[in-house]
Order: sequence, then structure tokens, then C-alpha cells
Amino acid sequence: MNVAVFGSTGYLGSELIKILSYREDVEIVYTASSQKEAGRLEGAKIAFLALPHQQSMETVPKVLPLMELGVIDLSGAYRLKNPSDYLSFYGWEHRYTSLLKEAIYGLPETKRAVIHKAKLVA
Repeated sequence: MNVAVFGSTGYLGSELIKILSYREDVEIVYTASSQKEAGRLEGAKIAFLALPHQQSMETVPKVLPLMELGVIDLSGAYRLKNPSDYLSFYGWEHRYTSLLKEAIYGLPETKRAVIHKAKLVA
């Protein structure tokens, strides 16, 4: 599977790249330290976002339509369903509330079947 990794220079992104590089069924075809280069994702079928919360919030709507299999966001930007909770817990307002409805909080222990069908996993 061809994957893209955003936030590759941060701690979480670099650890993710290490984990993915051990897998024989994964090829990392794109890395970026931020979302600024999101237009050049040829070949990637799924994107991992290891970005700060607000940066991920802005990146998901740009990258999601380009990915055949979807986006896995490792930040907290799409974990909560209620938009007002973002102001309470994170101190900022969520700008893409329609995407909150389709995001799945990906706890494989409880949501394994739903994760397989989701295009946006938090």
C-alpha cells in the first residue's frame, strides 16, 4: 500500500515512519513536514497526519478528497463529535463540522469493523 505521511519531521511522524518502514506491504511514497505541499500526492492511497491539532483540522479537507482509502489523523482534530467540545477542551473552534460527522474515533478494540469502512479515522 502506498502511503503519504504529513508531519514527518516531528516526533510522532518520525516514529510512524519507523513503524511503517518495517512493514513489507507498505511503501511510503510521500512525506512532508506540513500540509503546504499537499498538491503532489501521486500514488498515495492513504495519508497519515502527524500534525498539530489545528494544522490537521485544516489539512484533512484538502487531502481527504485525494486519497482513495482515506486519512488517518493522529491528532485530536477529528476525535470529538460535538463541535462545541473543541472550544471547551482545546480552546479553539472547529471549522469543518461536517467532517466531524463522518470521522470515526479509531479505537480498534471497539470499532474494528467501522474503521475498515471509514474514510476519515481519528
